[in-house]
Amino acid sequence: MTSEQEREYKRLWYLRNKDRIATAKRLDYVQHRASHLARSAAWRAMHPDAKRQWHVAHKERAHAMNKEWRAAHTTELQRKMKEWFATHKEHRRAYNKANAHRLRTSRQTPEARARKAAWAKANVERVRTYKRGWKSRHKDAGRVYAATRRARQADAFIEVVDHAQVFADARGVCAICRRTIKAPEKWHVDHIFPLGKRGTHGYDNVQLAHDTCNLAKGSKIPKGQPTLWQVRPD
Repeated sequence: MTSEQEREYKRLWYLRNKDRIATAKRLDYVQHRASHLARSAAWRAMHPDAKRQWHVAHKERAHAMNKEWRAAHTTELQRKMKEWFATHKEHRRAYNKANAHRLRTSRQTPEARARKAAWAKANVERVRTYKRGWKSRHKDAGRVYAATRRARQADAFIEVVDHAQVFADARGVCAICRRTIKAPEKWHVDHIFPLGKRGTHGYDNVQLAHDTCNLAKGSKIPKGQPTLWQVRPD
């Protein structure tokens, strides 16, 4: 038998016994896991760039293998990620701060937006539950986010307005009725000139107000002294 014939014979034998070989390898790995891990670690130490080079050369195959593995180990992966995030909070904060621009840019690409929209559509109830929980835990941040979003939609955004800062600057006094806002009274950050009537979203155009005062003011435009609003005559 020539060397060429021998190689062909081995190739055919491996193809016919593929499952048998895979089972034997798994059994051997389970029985000698420690030695396998030690050999793998030693080899990686001697060839630090080998894994990266293989992924670069087999990008599509690596992506398919990772996707298949994640689909088969979803629960285990989620548990491990949750444990890691809980024990590495400071590391996560430092990484996010150092890579804020790159992360923000990567999330704004058309592909990222499409993936996010598809995931949200497939997990409507999960998204709704998360948003309710987040808003209940971050009431002030939720208000700022909602106000900023409305301003951007109206093309009136100037700057992010911190609601707590507006309350502190006004010393808790409603700019409309001139009464002090006391707990548990609800309050709003009101746009003096409404966004719908070319008002802007910035500190120069906001004021503190009781929720009832703000709702009564509605979209009326102040005349004269901004905090003493009146209905503009037709």
